[in-house]
Amino acid sequence: MTSDGRPVRKIAVVSQLGDGFHLVQETGKFFSTSTEDAYIPVPNWKIDERIELRIVEALAARFTVAPMTEDELEGRSPVDADAVVWVAAAGDTDNFYVADPHSAFLQGLGLYHSTGTLAEVTGVFAVYDIAIFGAKTKREIVRHRAKVGGLSSHAAEFADQRLWPGNDRPPRAEQIPPIRDAITALVDKSLDWTLKKLD
Repeated sequence: MTSDGRPVRKIAVVSQLGDGFHLVQETGKFFSTSTEDAYIPVPNWKIDERIELRIVEALAARFTVAPMTEDELEGRSPVDADAVVWVAAAGDTDNFYVADPHSAFLQGLGLYHSTGTLAEVTGVFAVYDIAIFGAKTKREIVRHRAKVGGLSSHAAEFADQRLWPGNDRPPRAEQIPPIRDAITALVDKSLDWTLKKLD
């Protein structure tokens, strides 16, 4: 039901994560850390189209669902729906360590690598929200941070340390597909888990 009490029959879907990922490197010893964040564009990833299609498939049994048109997105025409499912990047501190006071800030999609005194950690992350808004009122109905279960505050998983491209910025062409594929797998998993929470 929309915030003004109308039943939801038709839903528009838009994802705006963008075709690229962050490489976040955190280096630290005891009480001192430094963080580097590089954004790496990935042409033709089409992660937003993939997300929109998966949401359409998940909701199609109960609603009429379609991706938003470019005109609707740009405000040139009204949204032809009762509600809008909007997927957008968010920000959060990393949760690869428990209760680490020097956690790195992560946003959107990416690969994280930490070298410290006690451990070396590599992981993929997907920090994004799925929100539903009334199409007419533009008021938020519900919002969920994408997760893969457990106590984490966002979707993240440890990854093979060989994914980390070392000091190459940007990564070499052959290094990008395995990183992209690991992040895509996490996005798929987090979408499946989070869409169940929207029921």
